[in-house]
Amino acid sequence: MTNQAISQRHLLNAHGPYSHGVWRSASAKVGNDEALAGRPAAIVDAFVENVLRLYSIDEVRAMTFVDIGCYDGYLSVEIEKRLPFKKMVGVEPRKQNIRKGEFVRNYLGIETNIKFIEADLYAFSRKNHTYDIVFCSGLIHHLEDVSGAINALAKLTKKVIFIESQCYAPLISSPALQRLWQKFNKRSIEPKDIVYKFIEPLVGVSGFKLETNYYDGSANKVGLVSIPSPETIIMSLICAGFEKPITALNPLQYRQKITSKLRDFRSTCIFAQKTDDIHLADRCDQFIFEYELAMLNEQLPNDLITLLLNPRGPITKKIMNWLMTRLGSRQAQSILTLFKLQTANKFQKEILGNLKYDPPSKLGFEKAKLMIGQKKYGESLQLLESLASKENVDWRVFYRSCALLSVLNEFLGQTETANYWKNLVSISNPNYPLRIILEIELHSLLK
Repeated sequence: MTNQAISQRHLLNAHGPYSHGVWRSASAKVGNDEALAGRPAAIVDAFVENVLRLYSIDEVRAMTFVDIGCYDGYLSVEIEKRLPFKKMVGVEPRKQNIRKGEFVRNYLGIETNIKFIEADLYAFSRKNHTYDIVFCSGLIHHLEDVSGAINALAKLTKKVIFIESQCYAPLISSPALQRLWQKFNKRSIEPKDIVYKFIEPLVGVSGFKLETNYYDGSANKVGLVSIPSPETIIMSLICAGFEKPITALNPLQYRQKITSKLRDFRSTCIFAQKTDDIHLADRCDQFIFEYELAMLNEQLPNDLITLLLNPRGPITKKIMNWLMTRLGSRQAQSILTLFKLQTANKFQKEILGNLKYDPPSKLGFEKAKLMIGQKKYGESLQLLESLASKENVDWRVFYRSCALLSVLNEFLGQTETANYWKNLVSISNPNYPLRIILEIELHSLLK
């Protein structure tokens, strides 16, 4: 053994550890997957399979690829062997890791056309680079802000993103137990925002831990890091402008591909396409327009309003009192079908579900809507004004009453009074789509 050979081997060991994949040449190999044997192949297989599900090899030849947080470049090189991208870039914040990859490839005679750049995610995303496909493995769980990181990744991709990350999730195979876990999270987190009217009620959780930059594969700086649940990643992708993401490997499938049992590792692979649809915030605005207008055009049957406000008899009164405190429950909805609501549409059911907050005011507002439909404008104005003037009235009743008061006064030619109520709507709920409601409701009244 020559001194030169010994020196090269010392340098090889000095550049280690090579623990994120085993580098191989025709005659030698370097590295050890240690407790995560099988992980690199699982990630690359999942990525390649999903890319080829969308694109042909010829289409791939015309596409660009970037690996964010590429470590020593092992996964990028493995992908290069299977997918002939036009251009491939690896981005890594630690120069030491880039040198690690360069040394081992030279040592084993491995050639690559991948360009490696020293930069962190946020700095790189600010340079206005864009690629067809963004690949990000093993990075998210070394950062504190999952959503912020995914927003930065979103700026880099034109078509597709693939994220692999350690995750906070139970390894449960039973569908019943999975539903219980999800039910617990939903009960604790309460997905009740307007967005869940058009997106399934998805919630996520994250775990946090302290991490230093002592190891090459750890955080780039000392601090707090977040271990997200798969749902947290999915919601972050939706917010960043991606279509409903696909789980390429769930935590249980992923764990089954790890051949070593030395570590209780949970991870997930998620694949998503950038959407040409409007952004989530714009979708919310669009839905609010439709939802609010429908809610103003829909009302409960008059006999039900009368029954809820003025129950007759002690038994009926007890039933109504019970219903008023549980109007959002399935049991209450079922009972209410007995009161001529067998054909209630989704908006009427929504009205019922919200009656539990200040029921008398909510029912009064529904009565005012009925009066408008019956052309009883004067009576409706009087009732709406009394609701808006009620101290500590339900906020939703207030701004909706103000909106209808502005519509009615505009219709009756009372412009100054209409503007008064318009101003109160803008103070109470600046996001309320009053202009649209004014146009459509006035048109409806003039028919």
